[in-house]
Amino acid sequence: MDTVCSVNAFEDGTIELYNSIFEKLDSIEKKFSLTIPDSEICLVNKNAGISSVEVSKEFLYVVNTAQKISELTDGALDISANPLIELWGINTDHAKVPDQDEIKAAMEKVDWKKITTDSDSVFLEEKGMSINLGAIVKGYAADEIIKILKSYKVKKSVVDLGGNIYMFGKKADGSFWNVGIKNPKDPNATPLLIISTAEKSIVTSGNYERYFEKDGIRYHHIFDTKTGIPSANGTASATIVCSKSILADCLSTAFFIMGKEKAAAVIPTIEKEFKTNIAVVFINDKNNFSTLGEIEIHEM
Repeated sequence: MDTVCSVNAFEDGTIELYNSIFEKLDSIEKKFSLTIPDSEICLVNKNAGISSVEVSKEFLYVVNTAQKISELTDGALDISANPLIELWGINTDHAKVPDQDEIKAAMEKVDWKKITTDSDSVFLEEKGMSINLGAIVKGYAADEIIKILKSYKVKKSVVDLGGNIYMFGKKADGSFWNVGIKNPKDPNATPLLIISTAEKSIVTSGNYERYFEKDGIRYHHIFDTKTGIPSANGTASATIVCSKSILADCLSTAFFIMGKEKAAAVIPTIEKEFKTNIAVVFINDKNNFSTLGEIEIHEM
């Protein structure tokens, strides 16, 4: 998944367990990778505006989950944003600031409502459309790893898929795990905040993760599909804490774009839909933080 993935099952870890986990990750990679030509996502994108593509149940589950979050967040999460992602080229050797005509042309191919699914297939309604599941698939993968850990009767584990964290169980002494939230102004420094939790996924989206600078302006990788440019609402990072990593992954992106006030308005509906509690930590561009929901947090 183009990142470092690590799993620590402590005293319950075995070669058999770890092999099972990384075989599952390899299977997910082969379905969801945009760099594997015969992956399911590439086949769906290649057939945009032409025909529906038969997909696996897990691919359909991920797409349907993303679509539900798009509906509940008024499109703040939009997996059809790939034309914008490719246009800007952030984190590639061809990153650029497009002109307005280029942005407008790309945005004409972005619309989550034009992704059609049925019981076994996905169809992108217009040629030139393409989906990107980078804002959800690591969360899905983390949930699948937790299922494997439970099937092996593992008591506690730390799962880290490129910063998508899942703290399973509690520490040996029964205390909560501590997870740092990076300082957006200096990500390599001491964490700005510490979250203490157990049995939760913690996922952060921040403007310091992938970006480039031009003429003194930072252009990050989280796009507001209503404008076609990186989100610029004063949010530096949004961290989600909940029991479902697929949901935490989606919402970290959506809430980064929405901001605190709009996020607060939709959280009760999302909690009811997904049957889980949600907590959020926002850090703004002045490095001040605020929270939504119940969460144990410490300043460093």
